[in-house]
Amino acid sequence: MRTLVVDLTHGGDVIARRMLERGDVTIVDCYRKRSVLTSVPEGAEVVASSPDERFDLIVKPVHCPDAFIGGATADRVLTTHELVGELIDPAGRTVEITGARGKTSTSHILAHMASSVPGRMLLSTSRGIFLRDGGWTTEVERNTIAPTTLLTIDDRWGDVDLSVAEVSLGGSGRADVGVVTTIGDDYAIARGTRRAFDGKRTVLGGEGIAVFPASERDMWSPVTSREVITFGESGDVRVRVDGYAYGEGASIVAEVRGDTFSTNVPGDFLVPAYAPSIEAALATAVALGIPPEGALSDLREFHGVPGRGEVTVGDRVVVRDRNPGVSALSVDHMLRSMTPLGGSIGFVIEPVNRNVCEKLDMGALVRVLEEHGVEEAYVTGERSRDELPWVASPDDVDADVVLHCVKEGYK
Repeated sequence: MRTLVVDLTHGGDVIARRMLERGDVTIVDCYRKRSVLTSVPEGAEVVASSPDERFDLIVKPVHCPDAFIGGATADRVLTTHELVGELIDPAGRTVEITGARGKTSTSHILAHMASSVPGRMLLSTSRGIFLRDGGWTTEVERNTIAPTTLLTIDDRWGDVDLSVAEVSLGGSGRADVGVVTTIGDDYAIARGTRRAFDGKRTVLGGEGIAVFPASERDMWSPVTSREVITFGESGDVRVRVDGYAYGEGASIVAEVRGDTFSTNVPGDFLVPAYAPSIEAALATAVALGIPPEGALSDLREFHGVPGRGEVTVGDRVVVRDRNPGVSALSVDHMLRSMTPLGGSIGFVIEPVNRNVCEKLDMGALVRVLEEHGVEEAYVTGERSRDELPWVASPDDVDADVVLHCVKEGYK
């Protein structure tokens, strides 16, 4: 069998290893990343562009333009997530979580909500792979969320009772619970030839339970035959945050299919910004059969996800958001959560952009800041930006509260 794997970067090495067991493999390094990768499997041929040859199978991520296939032809052409769905063999219960925003936070919150669920549990997000076997251990620091990670989990930790995986670029369609946090603005992929919807919808395929926002019901219901649980306004699960102040605790009040539950959480993270992720995670917990009261009570010791809305209180309040998903939309969400809390708001952005597929649109970011009336806005870490003035650190911003964002990838 001859397989052509298009795109070495987004899990092509994992696919190549699997397919080398069945025959010859050629990998197209379409993003020219071989020089910085050490994981090219022995026996696979790596080329810069697709050869004009016939293969038995061509595999490529959903975000890759069809043009990358070039003159190659094959009996079957599959996206990476479609092939993963054929190869994966999960042993325990599985959850796949995707979305334009909030998927990392939702995954970590769900893992916290499942603290009382017995057995071994695996959590895979862009922050890493974590195993709970009595206590939590870090198995992998930082992580790709390409669908091929599901194969890695299957190979190395396949005997877990519950796995929760953040995925992008498509899901396997084999998870017991498929979750979409939100589609957001349904951004373009594959050089404008497809939309994010084309990748995100795949987690809702197959059998099981689908979880998605009630506000997007008209979009997702037609593409799934699964049982549906919705969250958000008019959804099956709704959450509100009461009494939050920076650094102080807050009350989480949830309505689940007409019943009300509540708990208290610490204040060292921006709790109001987490509300949509808490809703999505609670809806997923319900889908897994976890009692809502137990899921919520497990949040009493939840201190947020590192790098997502961390709050420190000193001479001024600093809210830090450091992750690949920093964007104009995420900043808008953070500011909407911060404005009702009072105080003047300053803003500092470090547009690192390392290892991030979706680059930061500074123009859109500046427009969001203007819409929220943020006058003290700066760039740090580099001086070569025209959109905002430079500042050495958030400590130099004259504001009661500073939102400090860093857009930085992990792998």
